[in-house]
Amino acid sequence: MIETYDLPIRFSEEERCRYAQWGIKREKFATPLMVLVLVLDLVLVLGTLLYLIGFLKQMPGLFLFLTRQTPFFTLVGNALFVVVSFFVYKPLELLFDLLHGRPDDPRTLRLVPRPKGMNYQLLLKKKELARGSIPWDEWDRFVKAKENQILIDGEWLTIGANTRENIYPKNQQRPWLEVPGEKIVTPIELGRIRRNMDGYLASLEEKEKEKAWAEKNAPQP
Repeated sequence: MIETYDLPIRFSEEERCRYAQWGIKREKFATPLMVLVLVLDLVLVLGTLLYLIGFLKQMPGLFLFLTRQTPFFTLVGNALFVVVSFFVYKPLELLFDLLHGRPDDPRTLRLVPRPKGMNYQLLLKKKELARGSIPWDEWDRFVKAKENQILIDGEWLTIGANTRENIYPKNQQRPWLEVPGEKIVTPIELGRIRRNMDGYLASLEEKEKEKAWAEKNAPQP
């Protein structure tokens, strides 16, 4: 089975700045809304807890209506509030992305080794931006293992995940800031891939030798 490598491509400096500006602006919009939702959820949870232990039966005012409900009804009401909060919060996030223009996700480079060379596809999500093949005798010229870069269509692409640490300024790397949802399931070090390709080419050469030997020693009719 031929191994396929899906490699995340680091943002260019321009792409990084654009994504960081959008992420920081999105945080300023989303944080107060999320705090409000959490506070309301907390109020209802505490109200339910106090009702269940009988404390609210002694208190008029804001939670008086809870004393007239069953615990089951109250718990269901809380669950519904959480669901409603989700359906309010998420649409507002989507509206923000629509108004402020969510930046494109990082591109992905898919490499598939073939006997004549390394086939590649440059992808943006499922959209194909470019495709081609790098002959094996030129492979080393197209790869900078130390920098983890590869030359595709005249552009040196840096392979690596886009994380908070390399997107946002050091003084703004808060854990809730938005990052691309990249899923890395294959090796992304070009040096390691190049070593794997040495083994792949050696296996192809061995198969060719075995094929030639079998043809040479095949019984004559």
